[in-house]
Amino acid sequence: MPLFVLNIIGWVVANWRLLVGVAGAVALLIVFGLVMRACEYKPKFDEAQIRKNQEAIASRDRELMEKAAEESRVVEAQIDANRADAENRKLKTLEDARREIRQMSNEQLAEYLENLK
Repeated sequence: MPLFVLNIIGWVVANWRLLVGVAGAVALLIVFGLVMRACEYKPKFDEAQIRKNQEAIASRDRELMEKAAEESRVVEAQIDANRADAENRKLKTLEDARREIRQMSNEQLAEYLENLK
């Protein structure tokens, strides 16, 4: 075996506590990231809509299932539209703020920032 491999193995054996600590910290960060991602999930439908969909599936009634699917698509579209509208409003507000701030003098800008406290 080459000497550098034996050297690495010797270092790992000598510093195993450090490696266990680093591996534990990495595992903790991964678990924390997964928990944070799980907390971000927001259900798209309320409980009543979910129950309606389940009842439509259980009844095997084509008309009821079509109606439930249509309602679900409308709700999804409304949620997407709300998100897009919120993003558009944010960008418009940012644009307006930049325009206003560019027109302010240094004194006006300093006064504005003082008033934010």
